[in-house]
Amino acid sequence: MVAGGGVAGATVRWALIETIDPVNSWPTAAFIANLVGCLVLGLLMGRFRQVLHTHLLIGATTGFCGALTTFSGFALDIGVFVHDGRVGVAVSYLVASVALGLAAFVVGAAAGRRLVVAPPLR
Repeated sequence: MVAGGGVAGATVRWALIETIDPVNSWPTAAFIANLVGCLVLGLLMGRFRQVLHTHLLIGATTGFCGALTTFSGFALDIGVFVHDGRVGVAVSYLVASVALGLAAFVVGAAAGRRLVVAPPLR
């Protein structure tokens, strides 16, 4: 389940990167992928952890969301900015990613708690 979710998440991330931008002054596609992944993770944990079979939940969270939102890519982007002397961009990307990622998770979790879903699939 984790591998299947990971393939799907990595494919979405790759498609975003290929579609939205080659790396420019701000890694827009990676930023969007990270925020969407945080939102989806919040939604899953806010509601669907109560109704999804454990293997499906792990595939969706660790697999899909984990591959969609890669911390290593985030760290690399910041490291490249710092290496290139663009410390201001690095700091703004770091702060925006963490603050908005957390906000996206909270919004997703709140929305998830409000969803009405079918009975548990256990």
